[in-house]
Amino acid sequence: MYEPDSVGKDYSDEAVLRHFFYHDCHSDIAQWAIAKSKSQQSLAYIFETNPLKALPKVERKYIVCANDRIISPTWSCYAARKRLGVDAIELPSGHCPHLSCPDLLASVLLMGLKQ
Repeated sequence: MYEPDSVGKDYSDEAVLRHFFYHDCHSDIAQWAIAKSKSQQSLAYIFETNPLKALPKVERKYIVCANDRIISPTWSCYAARKRLGVDAIELPSGHCPHLSCPDLLASVLLMGLKQ
């Protein structure tokens, strides 16, 4: 699931945050994001089981960030197919496309609404 280089890093370090989360963001955006960052305290997203017996019958999409330095894009594509039964939509971005390429991300998200 995780890119090996990202495991065990000190995510309170600005240089580490910049390298792994914001490497493809404009400098001013990266600086803003770093100033707002907080450590994730919960590991529930890893260890808790989804209580649903089945996913709702709604259209599913999965966006994978091809240049993500935290979550493996290969794993993300696998998870999209295995867990949601869809092919991932690949964006040429790092971990935070909402900051590095918001227009591209918005266009991909809106594409699903117009169909």
